[in-house]
Amino acid sequence: MRICGVELKGSEAIFALIDVVNEEISLVACQTRKIKFGYSAEQQSARLFYDAICSFILEHNIEQIGIKQRAPKGPFAGGPVTFKMEALFQLNPHVATQLFPGPTIAAATRRHDFQVPGQLNQYQAEAYLTACCTAVTLNKA
Repeated sequence: MRICGVELKGSEAIFALIDVVNEEISLVACQTRKIKFGYSAEQQSARLFYDAICSFILEHNIEQIGIKQRAPKGPFAGGPVTFKMEALFQLNPHVATQLFPGPTIAAATRRHDFQVPGQLNQYQAEAYLTACCTAVTLNKA
């Protein structure tokens, strides 16, 4: 099963892809590491972002998406653009999308001792851990 972990940060969706075969997780090399949301006040930016994520899903044969959920309020609250991006992921007609709070991802990482691969860019670490948490939640790893 191919899973895409996503972290929404600022106006970017940051990706990490994993394959899960026989409960083994392996990183999938992918040229597209993030997709940027354009000017948030324009409808065209939302449509372009939606089209880009739908194309990404189909091109990489993704079967499940896990997104690191942002807090709706408080000191670590997500910005308004990240909530738009989250909704656009959820509206995609191709695959199911699950949201995971940070503490859930941290607990799964401790429980299963997920290690971020060295070949992954540092800014993709949270997306990778989110993908691993998704795999565990689906009982694939």
